[in-house]
Amino acid sequence: MRAAPWIGFTLALLAGTAAAEKRPGWTPVDRVAVVVNQDVILVSEVARRTAGLSPGPGKPPPPGAERQVLEMMIDETLFSQEAVRARIVVSDPEVDGAILEIKKSNRLDDAGLLKALEAQGYTMELYREDLRQQIVRLRAMNVIIRPRVSVRDDEVLAAYKEAKKADPALGAFDAVKERLQQQMFEQRMANETQKWLLQRRLASYIAVRGS
Repeated sequence: MRAAPWIGFTLALLAGTAAAEKRPGWTPVDRVAVVVNQDVILVSEVARRTAGLSPGPGKPPPPGAERQVLEMMIDETLFSQEAVRARIVVSDPEVDGAILEIKKSNRLDDAGLLKALEAQGYTMELYREDLRQQIVRLRAMNVIIRPRVSVRDDEVLAAYKEAKKADPALGAFDAVKERLQQQMFEQRMANETQKWLLQRRLASYIAVRGS
């Protein structure tokens, strides 16, 4: 997989978070949105991730965004559970390295990152844990899915010939081989991931409680 594949996810976390409704004399109580085997996903977690899909400040997320996020979080939880079974762990120095890459890509120093997190209702502790879990899930994918996927040279050559027919201006095979191979690999990884998730969903207890 490509270097630092978790960066896009963490940028999405900076996009926004749902503000909790406050009423005098009321204490906010979180609720369970869905149960996935032995784990639960909270309504607040779904709201925070859904808010990140908002097209802009003060604008609501697009229709269906909450359901999309909920389905994604169920899949993430299934991978996290598999990571526990595989004893995959991520150390604090590895999380530090991920944060360093994020700061570089966003041109932020420590103060700038902290300010961005606070503006969206995040604490550094929560952000670090989100990062850790994302890296864990990606490693689980490498352990579970990656061994199932391969792309042979003859398959790449066949794909090149088809692409050349459709676009005669396509460059020489050696010039585009690596790109074609990567595209085929990513597509097969995506297909195998969906197959695995379907199998795990069928074998798991998943109960949506509300949002």
